[in-house]
Amino acid sequence: YRVPITTVANPALMLNYNIFSSTWKMVRHAFENPGLIFPILGISWFWAIGATYLTQLPVFTKEIIGADEKVVTLFNGVFTIGIAFGSFFCPTAVKWMGRHARILPAIALFGVFAFGLDLCFIGHHAPTPMPNELVGLVDYLTASDHHLRLAIDLFMLAFCGGVFIVPLYTQLQTASDEHERARTIASNNVMNAFFIATSSLLAAVMFGYGFSVLQVLFVFALLNLPVIAVLAYSAYRKRVDS
Repeated sequence: YRVPITTVANPALMLNYNIFSSTWKMVRHAFENPGLIFPILGISWFWAIGATYLTQLPVFTKEIIGADEKVVTLFNGVFTIGIAFGSFFCPTAVKWMGRHARILPAIALFGVFAFGLDLCFIGHHAPTPMPNELVGLVDYLTASDHHLRLAIDLFMLAFCGGVFIVPLYTQLQTASDEHERARTIASNNVMNAFFIATSSLLAAVMFGYGFSVLQVLFVFALLNLPVIAVLAYSAYRKRVDS
């Protein structure tokens, strides 16, 4: 209801109904703008890592923790609320950091990395689940302090993800020309889908080579490091250029 009314920014735009050539042209045009490359890749990585955690949580809960589907529901809820709170907190963090807010995505993604490692650490030291006997929600919450720590890790991982994604979406919109903004967002969506599919394929290959779900999550946690380095470099270049 409160979304502002807008008009067509480019009425003369001719639509190309060949989805392959038009998609390629659209994505290539977006990547020709240096200000759009890093936010598109950062947002796409967010979707890739988020999809990985959400799809592997049921397996992690059953095979590593030995808990049932009610605990999976708890984890999904904690994850969702964490992203919402992180997104809500992001404007406050930007105000606190002032002119240093450019580095916020890199800091937030480091939080995703750190809490992802701690989640793997807890899973590695978890007792071997009893065969054919899954722990219920009440028993899970009262059995060990490590179980609460695991839920906190998931919340904080998602919280940092929410803080990470908001500045990138803002940058995506402000760095794109008004007449091309819709196509820029569409290009971003195409790359999001590509990253999600690629991360799923990578996880499938690792499972095919005998990796456990814990090892897969550990690898994806480590993959945050090069993305953090790229975001930190991008923030540094913006500070130098300004």
